Amino acid sequence: DWVDQAIYDPQEMKQGMYRIHTGYDYPGPHQGNFCSNGIVSPLRQEGGKLKEVKAAHQFVKFDVKNVNMKKNRATVTIYNDYDFTSLNAFNLVYEVVKEGRVVATRTVKLPAVKPHDTWTADIKLPKAALKQAKADNVETMLNLRLVRRHATAYSEAGHEEALAQFTLVERGDLEEIAPKGEPILATSSLHEVMVGNDKVQATFDAATGRLTALAFEGRNIIADGQGFLYDNHRWIENDRYGNISNGLDAEGSIEVTEKDGNTIIKTRRTGSLCDTEINYIIYPQGIVDVEATFVPKNGNLRRAGLVCMVDSSLHNVDYYAYGPWENYCDRKSCADVGIYHQKVSEQYHEELARPQESGTRSDLRYYNVLDSSGAGINIKAESLFSASALPYSQEQMDYTVGAAQRHSGDLKPDGKTHLCFDLVQQGVAGINSWGAWPLEQYRITYKDYTFKFIISPVR
Repeated sequence: DWVDQAIYDPQEMKQGMYRIHTGYDYPGPHQGNFCSNGIVSPLRQEGGKLKEVKAAHQFVKFDVKNVNMKKNRATVTIYNDYDFTSLNAFNLVYEVVKEGRVVATRTVKLPAVKPHDTWTADIKLPKAALKQAKADNVETMLNLRLVRRHATAYSEAGHEEALAQFTLVERGDLEEIAPKGEPILATSSLHEVMVGNDKVQATFDAATGRLTALAFEGRNIIADGQGFLYDNHRWIENDRYGNISNGLDAEGSIEVTEKDGNTIIKTRRTGSLCDTEINYIIYPQGIVDVEATFVPKNGNLRRAGLVCMVDSSLHNVDYYAYGPWENYCDRKSCADVGIYHQKVSEQYHEELARPQESGTRSDLRYYNVLDSSGAGINIKAESLFSASALPYSQEQMDYTVGAAQRHSGDLKPDGKTHLCFDLVQQGVAGINSWGAWPLEQYRITYKDYTFKFIISPVR
């Protein structure tokens, strides 16, 4: 199957075009882009898939017990599952992480722990202040890394061969929001419903109930009237089953009420795949509380979440979640929870032969979408969620839409930032390469879902 090994087409290279090619680009027989979807990309990049395989097969396991909150100490156990390697060639590097930021790092030289033996030590957790962190609901974690002390034939000194992350203090609940200021008035016309003051302004389509504009202090963040909407669209090589069409009815409903000094916008949209109700609480001080309820019509959803399109000036993301590479509910053992800063253009970072879903970050605590000055919006939810911000829409990344997008190199940014916020997203699977469903625990359970999150400005 030699044609599947082709990376660049010689004729296109002469024209200055460089894009990954597969068997689909040549006469058969071939296996399509089968060999381009392995754990190593055609350009030999180290991406999320390779990281996940490495994490699944790491030969050293960690455990943390007997956490002493008063003395800020913990008992760490290392299990050496190598058959022939002692651990005296490694260092244990551990980090204390508070709300996503590393506050202390220490290195311990490991003794000669024999294969299939264990090593246990009581370690001090500098700057953890666990008792106070628990009182203040400050999420605190411990990162454990096994790194090579010296270079080997295949790695440099400091090469990380195993990792684990443990929670020492759980995250707290979101603070209750109280209205500050005079109640916001709503005005209606034949086509629009508008709610706002000098801090926040929201506009809704009267026929569909869809949010079409959301401005903080006069700056609208929604592009082309494409505010929050239920979207099931996702395409990866394993998604070869079921209907991905949203099936939304052409019209919806909208109702404006007032309670406790807050303006509440209730919207509803039915559909053949999933009914959605999205309610917005507009606080006078310039905060928007969103509660979305999803009522599936079958058990084959790929996502229970919302999409929206924001202005392309918001081209940076700042998030507190698993990272730094993309990860999903069934592919996050390779990542650490922390705070990461990236560009939207970097989110589609793996050189996939053919376009498909990319860029999701899982177990988000918050997600900021910002401009070059650091201004933009902050999204934080009652529960952990996943999100992506890409210069392409989900439809653009579905290469079945049209032959013009059969290669990742054919993707062209449309000048907008496309956001997906998912309470749950189906796993990417990988049991085989012929469309097998993900394992049961990584599928979306057939039930109603409620997704609550808060949008506030970042200045």
